[in-house]
Amino acid sequence: MYALQVVVTSYDGDVLSQYSVDGGLVTRVNLPESTRARHAVQTVDNTFVVCRTMPRHDVIEVDALGHVIRAYNGELNWPRRLTVAADGDVIVLDSSSCRVLLVDDQLRLKRILLSGEQDGLKGPWRMCYTPDNGHLVMGEVWKVDEQLRGRVAVYNLI
Repeated sequence: MYALQVVVTSYDGDVLSQYSVDGGLVTRVNLPESTRARHAVQTVDNTFVVCRTMPRHDVIEVDALGHVIRAYNGELNWPRRLTVAADGDVIVLDSSSCRVLLVDDQLRLKRILLSGEQDGLKGPWRMCYTPDNGHLVMGEVWKVDEQLRGRVAVYNLI
């Protein structure tokens, strides 16, 4: 059985900390120099997939020592959140491009799940995926006439 744990990026984005459900520190991973991590998830292989904004906007996979194993080779514009799908694939919320991507365990693009053009995404900001029922809950925020607007939408990905 998989133990529930939480992965947190540091304020500066240079360290990942993994905590158990009782709040105890399980591990701390120092990320490569000049990394500005925004969010991270643990894979089924006990590595970490990290979205970052420095040294560039990208998604990388690192081992427990913080060594980069691989990087997503596609164009990203503010990757902001990640979640692991039921089969081990990773869902990437690419905020400024208004896209939600599905990448495989090698960080290769499998497909675009949602986009502004096809699905009306306006300002994807946060997401939560429930693999058992395939629901992706998306929080969106955007400006209209200098006023913030937002919505929460639920998408069925199965």
